[in-house]
Amino acid sequence: MKKLFTLALLLVSLPVLSQDKDALLRQINQIKKDTDRYLYGLSTVPAEPNPEVSREQARKELMIQVEAFLDSDDFVYLKEKKTIPDELVESIVCLMRPDTYRSIVYVEKARLLEVEQSLAQELGSDTRKEDLKALVDGILSAVTINQVLDLISASPLSAEIRAAQKIDADTQQYANDGILVFFDARNKKILEVMTPMDDNYQRKNAKTGEPAQPMRYKNAPLWVYVEGLKNSNVL
Repeated sequence: MKKLFTLALLLVSLPVLSQDKDALLRQINQIKKDTDRYLYGLSTVPAEPNPEVSREQARKELMIQVEAFLDSDDFVYLKEKKTIPDELVESIVCLMRPDTYRSIVYVEKARLLEVEQSLAQELGSDTRKEDLKALVDGILSAVTINQVLDLISASPLSAEIRAAQKIDADTQQYANDGILVFFDARNKKILEVMTPMDDNYQRKNAKTGEPAQPMRYKNAPLWVYVEGLKNSNVL
């Protein structure tokens, strides 16, 4: 199932260029053949003097491959993080003929697994789980939105909690993976708390477990996101 997934692949600013076309093509072919080791995107753009056009297309192809690779039981935290460290990503750009470039942008699968294991140690600790549970329990027990804001400020996780009512292109994914707290705009009383969006883009009432309907409310909710919350099993 395809998920909304945005990768921040920040590549080095200058591509690998060389007059030794044959050597670069051998490197590209070696990466293509070693599918057990690499994920890659490949692109050849004719009649385009700017090599970055070819590399950008290859980058987009890599994003598709990475998304599919992370969509497995081996990945929880990196999949939720929605970015991979830019230092893991490498690229080769080869001038095939005047104004025609071939690019490959690639990442090693093993290094993605290493990042996942590191995140699991950091985000899966017992202390962090206790802090997440305390935050969620507090939100579910709160009567007003002001109490929720106080809980966020007092939480040991406060420095990394994202919370806002505004949802735009930059915050949409955080809102999707966060708790929604709907409240009355006049008296600030909480009306409903909803779970993070699941893989089918559905939410549940966090207290009852019943399917939730965000569109029934006129006022925008406060969304509360903490990395690891969606897969923490505290809801």
